[in-house]
Amino acid sequence: MRPEADEAWANATVTVPGMIYWTSGEAPEVSRWDPFEPSRSFLRPAPTAPRTIDSNYIADAVAAFTRTGFHGSLNYHRAIDPFTRYSAAFAGAKIRQPSMFLAGTLDGLNLVAQPSAESMRSNLTDLRSFTMLEGVGHWPQLEAPEATNAALLAFLQSL
Repeated sequence: MRPEADEAWANATVTVPGMIYWTSGEAPEVSRWDPFEPSRSFLRPAPTAPRTIDSNYIADAVAAFTRTGFHGSLNYHRAIDPFTRYSAAFAGAKIRQPSMFLAGTLDGLNLVAQPSAESMRSNLTDLRSFTMLEGVGHWPQLEAPEATNAALLAFLQSL
């Protein structure tokens, strides 16, 4: 994360809706955020307001980031490399607690991790639910709240 990123993100009225739109399932596939393609970053203005995400949520996020800035949020990304190094001690660890996985089929992170129930079961030994929501991007809780809630409730009822 470049030091000048704070300045690049500063205008929350542009950056927040853009980041949400480009990582959502609404953005066209040819221009949706792609972590491997710099020209398809999520730091671009949205061509339109996201339709599947509550406009009040976006307004609240814009207000919060306008008030506080992005430095704290960007620090998470600045710390990715040290986090990865320090978490290497847990590579291969087994999680034996009941678990679930839920993501949108159009989430750009799927290009990185390519999640599947089969690949997760070796480390999530009690994986009870693996849900991929069709047509949903990075924000399943915002883009498909009913389906997300149903999946969460089904998992909780399995406990």
